Amino acid sequence: SLGSIHECARGRAWHPSHFQLALHTHSASRSSRRRGFDIFHTTSSHCRVQTASMPTLDLVERLWIVRFALGFATLFAGIVVWGCSLRHNRRRYDPARFAFLLQRIFMGFFLFACLLDAVAFLLVSLQTTFGLFYSPDANYIISSAASFFMMLTESLMFVMLIHLLNGISISQLGNLSDTSKALNPISTTLAVLLGILSLAIFALELVRHYMRSSSWNLYPWAISVSFRGLDMVASVLLVGRSIRVMAISREEGRLAKASILALVCCALALTRSIYGLASVAGSRSTYWIYLHVLTYVFEAWPNFVIFCITFLIGRDRQDGLWSLHQPPPAAISSELQQPTLIDLDSPHQQPSPYYDPQTGQMWQSMGGYNQPQEQYRYYPQQALAQGMYATTPELPQAELQPPVPLGRSQRSPSPILLPNTPASHGSVPNAQLSPIPGFLRR
Repeated sequence: SLGSIHECARGRAWHPSHFQLALHTHSASRSSRRRGFDIFHTTSSHCRVQTASMPTLDLVERLWIVRFALGFATLFAGIVVWGCSLRHNRRRYDPARFAFLLQRIFMGFFLFACLLDAVAFLLVSLQTTFGLFYSPDANYIISSAASFFMMLTESLMFVMLIHLLNGISISQLGNLSDTSKALNPISTTLAVLLGILSLAIFALELVRHYMRSSSWNLYPWAISVSFRGLDMVASVLLVGRSIRVMAISREEGRLAKASILALVCCALALTRSIYGLASVAGSRSTYWIYLHVLTYVFEAWPNFVIFCITFLIGRDRQDGLWSLHQPPPAAISSELQQPTLIDLDSPHQQPSPYYDPQTGQMWQSMGGYNQPQEQYRYYPQQALAQGMYATTPELPQAELQPPVPLGRSQRSPSPILLPNTPASHGSVPNAQLSPIPGFLRR
């Protein structure tokens, strides 16, 4: 019954399989009572009460339907956002945009946790609705794995938000401040500690389940409280850092939107950590049956919203995060421009230079097409003073004398006089022409 499960759940860390076990036990007891009720009304002759074909749902079943819908809706929405982030955030490496690379990686862990959670609830629904095979051990392992990957996502998300705040600082100042450089190793250390604690919780949950001993109940609860406490400390550190970054970057309108959204992400992380610590450390005597729905709303949904906001910051191209060491596409001064062969009549038709940071060339737009040119300084032509350089004097040309005819003995023998030669046009004296043989005269 629910009372016995409720008594067993006291003093133990919350686990998603608690509600699934309650649903399974409640459905089995209700189906047995329903079968007895139908047999009683069928066999008795004095009572002709017609049983309802569709009985009303109890509170446990209604909460299970809500939890099932929340899990699958979050899974499908996360797949869409993750696909869009993989498509639109393809950029070369930039120190200011490293958080968006982490967002694409860590969101995969979040979606895997949502998938395992949906599979665990789907197995319970198949057993309670259709009576299919149900394995409590397999369901417990899947639920424990879903909780482990969700806690691992929360620890990695702390690193992502730290790099997001560092990206805003780099976009404004060009480099990291001393405070940011000191926070980087601290954030990495906290993330490693949170990951180790989440792995220890997962291992102790499995040991407690297979050992079947009440002496192991205290260890997962103590480590869960430590995990939530350290997570809250990290969230408070994030909120303080985000307030400082927003105060510095509010003067620049380009980064005001990104700093405000980063503060919203840090506030959501703080809300999630406070609820997690309260749900683990507090008493669950009255609201433990609602805890599975509240846990998904206050722990899974803040993670999903943080990933979505980070994706929106990275997609913004006009006011996005870019490091200052990259040369922006600015105009080049007139001293660096080269004259072109195109004669432009109007001064408004002058070519607009554009510097390409990838190829290192300067381009000029020429009425519909671009003409590349190298970056060489142009020196204008200088007027030289008179008398600085003397021109070469012209030499007097000798008078041309007519050629003197040579005698027959002085003529050089020439075997053949070919056409289209200087001799055939009269440029060679007649005395130098040799007689043409008789067979060529024909």
